[in-house]
Amino acid sequence: MKSRGKIIAVFFAITSCLYVTAQKADSVLEALSTEPPLEKVYIHYDKEYYVAGETIWFKAYLYSAGLPSSRSNNFYLQLISPEGKIISSKKYPVKGAAVNGNIELPDSIPQGDYHIRALTPEMLNTNQDLFYSKNIFVFNPADKTGNSFSAPKSPSLAVRFFPESGNLVGEILSVIAFKATDSLGRPVGISGVIKTEDGTTITSFKTSHNGMGKVQFRPQAGKKYIATVEINGQTTFWPLPEVASSGINLRTENEKGGKMFLLSRSKKDKDNYNKLLLVAEMDNTIVYENEINFENYFSVKGHLLTDSLPSGILHFTVFDKERKPLAERLTFVNNGEYESNAGIETIKSGTAPKEENIFEINFPDAAQRSCSVAVTDAETSPVITRENIITKFLLTDDLKGNIYDPAWYFQDKNDSTRQIALDNLMLIHGWSRFAREKVFAGEIPGKRYKDNYLVTVTGNIRDGKTNSPVSGGNLIVYLDAEDSVNQHFEVEVDASGKFVIDSLLFFGKATLNYAYKSAQGKERPVNISLDQQPTDVAVEVLPYPAGEAGNNGANNNLAFDEELIYKRYRTSASSITKTKELEPVVVDVKSNKRPIDIVNEKYTSGVFTGLGKRNIDNINEPNNDKSISVYDYIRNFVKQVEVEDNNFVNRKNFSISGTMTPTQEKEKQARVDAITNSPYAVNGGKEVDKIMNENAPGKKFIVATFLNESPTDISFLKTIRMDEVALLKFYDPGFVGAGSGGPGGALSIYTKKDVSVSAGIEKLDHVDYYGFSLSKEFYSPDYSQPGQKQAQEDARTTLYWNPEVYTDAQSKTIRLRFYNNDFSKRLKIIVEGFDASGRLIHVEKIIGN
Repeated sequence: MKSRGKIIAVFFAITSCLYVTAQKADSVLEALSTEPPLEKVYIHYDKEYYVAGETIWFKAYLYSAGLPSSRSNNFYLQLISPEGKIISSKKYPVKGAAVNGNIELPDSIPQGDYHIRALTPEMLNTNQDLFYSKNIFVFNPADKTGNSFSAPKSPSLAVRFFPESGNLVGEILSVIAFKATDSLGRPVGISGVIKTEDGTTITSFKTSHNGMGKVQFRPQAGKKYIATVEINGQTTFWPLPEVASSGINLRTENEKGGKMFLLSRSKKDKDNYNKLLLVAEMDNTIVYENEINFENYFSVKGHLLTDSLPSGILHFTVFDKERKPLAERLTFVNNGEYESNAGIETIKSGTAPKEENIFEINFPDAAQRSCSVAVTDAETSPVITRENIITKFLLTDDLKGNIYDPAWYFQDKNDSTRQIALDNLMLIHGWSRFAREKVFAGEIPGKRYKDNYLVTVTGNIRDGKTNSPVSGGNLIVYLDAEDSVNQHFEVEVDASGKFVIDSLLFFGKATLNYAYKSAQGKERPVNISLDQQPTDVAVEVLPYPAGEAGNNGANNNLAFDEELIYKRYRTSASSITKTKELEPVVVDVKSNKRPIDIVNEKYTSGVFTGLGKRNIDNINEPNNDKSISVYDYIRNFVKQVEVEDNNFVNRKNFSISGTMTPTQEKEKQARVDAITNSPYAVNGGKEVDKIMNENAPGKKFIVATFLNESPTDISFLKTIRMDEVALLKFYDPGFVGAGSGGPGGALSIYTKKDVSVSAGIEKLDHVDYYGFSLSKEFYSPDYSQPGQKQAQEDARTTLYWNPEVYTDAQSKTIRLRFYNNDFSKRLKIIVEGFDASGRLIHVEKIIGN
């Protein structure tokens, strides 16, 4: 957040100037100002609508105080049904203030408006209104009972009125904004007349943009006002808010370089409003506060320069002397510093079937950027996206309710018509992000939930026989995850039987095989119960009332009809991205081969097919030690090798050079140092000369180590346990596969693939635990390869999706390449993202006719 705004200290009443003394913020204001700015989430999807059976591809961006957010480690995303049930729940690690993933939509998913909710643990410590929220329509033509996408033929009308600063106050000239929508939340253009209850006409009104407008008049206390609207030949009546007999009105207006604000108080009970506190904040950070003393005046006017403030919503609040909120007003600051200019240049345009396309994304300066790129069929998407990363972070995240077409307000920041409409939007969607009464009562939200770094596994250990908690000792854990991650841990157990394993990174389901050793080093059978992490539990039980869309959840692109979506459906089920799974084949081979020969043939290839000096078949003759690692097994049971300087070396092979190993050199120097430093040494000089002239023992040759026929570091073998190994072979020196890197021979270790261990073999005890959600990779065909263009029909509607597009401090241009499908004639490219300084990126372009 930039520094506090400049203040023009000229506050004056309607007829004369008034000096207002600035006062330091109350302690609670200071406490609020030290709270970290709120974290926001924007999600870029590959497209706006989906068909049952498709994949939703997305990249989420985290933003706070005008910069990429570094405050969160974990990210949660849920797909919620129209009935309010969670049907998919995801958890991802945050990397570089961003997350990318996907949601699989089942073929059988009912048609309807589905809801996506996303949040971080940081957001759990605020309130649910601040969660990311969006509705996405899923079309399923096979579902005859699903919710219709098309609008009703005769939509109902709703008209609501919003007095500036929150209330109508008698005898104060007031601005009243209004909004007209149909039953789907879409704007409706209307005109009408405001009358008193006895039929006296006060003024007329008319919408100016997207069903919104404003009207001004001076209400009278004790009178009721009604708006009459004629639409489709029918007259409807809409009540205005009641008029308070006393109170405060806060008006703001845009002016060059800043904002004008006007505070007015009622004549009735005027002494109750003699001294007020005016506070302005942006993004949970106070940028201005001042005591206002009316003295004998009924209005006080001031000016706030905003050219040094970051762009976004500026929130004015007026408090009485007891610090209760009386009036609020939102206004938008647009200094333009938030945008990173970018351009899309078409290098090669191809809209023929399976034709190549090449384009470049160009930036005016070199900077670290994180972007996502989507290319879709433009026929089934609006030309201009109605919500983007700029509108989300600067506008809709700070407003309650559905904002129709927010991108329109940012298309030309110098357009006065758009700026007037934007200010009117602030009147209609004013919203307190905090309950001000609680804040000024000192009830600032606390940090209930902790954001662990990556995956944390905690639990309790009980004795397998007595079921009493164990005390002390160590838990040995071998983790096998669905994403092929294998890790080995030995963690301490505290006096109450609790253990913690933190900072784990794995995806999908993991099996935690374990063994327990007491403080005396004895292995004992135990039972483990794993804890549910508080944040995970809190996310899963979050309420979501059926039928509620949440903050900004309504779909903003109601531009399609079902006929167009059905056309899209007929061309969306592309077999090119699907995988055909063959029936399993069992081969029964009758052979006189030894069991080890069968295992060797199955796992080895090339120069490694020959048997070694020693061969250990861990399939047919498995090792009995359940917890030993491959490293420890080789060190203890393969007698041909030993460990020296973190290498396996041949016990029998020695060099003839007399060169010492580094370890031997250290031992020799230690002997010299012991003599030199000892005050009791006799004939020390001679002893030192004797040691220095000793013939060095032979140097042992290093044994090359291979895992699945690829070179590996022996430290990695500490993470693999022996029951994961199928075959282990030792080759004598001279083995051609070792080359010059293994003069002492070679060790070749093979891990099990699809060979099942006999059910009679004893295994480690285990428990299952789920890590981060697995994500698949977007498939983008390469038709430059021979024969690819003759492949099956390509009916993809998302032609290209890349969530990992980056630039660095030396690059300004990114070149990307993709191929068209079989039918698209116009392609839409959308690029979104941010750079390290917080500038936001949104650019789109249409390719083709």
